[in-house]
Amino acid sequence: MKMQQVGSYFCYENAYVYGDVHIGKNTSIWPFTAIRGDVASIYIGEQCSIQDGTVVHCKSGVDQHIGNRVIVGHQACLHCKEIGDDVLIGTGSKILDDAIVQSGSLVASGAVVTPGTVVESGWVYAGVPAKKLRPIKDEELAYIAKLSVRYLDLAKHHLAGKQNVLGR
Repeated sequence: MKMQQVGSYFCYENAYVYGDVHIGKNTSIWPFTAIRGDVASIYIGEQCSIQDGTVVHCKSGVDQHIGNRVIVGHQACLHCKEIGDDVLIGTGSKILDDAIVQSGSLVASGAVVTPGTVVESGWVYAGVPAKKLRPIKDEELAYIAKLSVRYLDLAKHHLAGKQNVLGR
């Protein structure tokens, strides 16, 4: 397995990208990810990281829009309508039909955002079903911005064939 550059984004060769899928500049798609634009279009913004084992699909006839600098943790399921800019979707989370995750928010690991839910900007949502937990901290927003840059660097590291730990 290896990372490859596809146009202006990075994608592992064993990731599955199919159908009407548009991926922005400097976005990275990691191993075993499936992105299926077979029932509606999927738009992924710039400098996102869609991590290992994630499924991105959508409701039939409802396009999905993922903003810029969105970090999607391992084995998440994005089956929603929209995710805004500068968002962290935690590992194993599920964002379901017609849900909207507004910019500058965080969905905790393992959370299930039920159909039609709006995750409000500036808040952390957690639990099953996901509920508003608390305001997002400035440090968490800074961490999301830092992760966006880190995963771009890591994708370039993998593209160069380096399998060692980044920064060592």
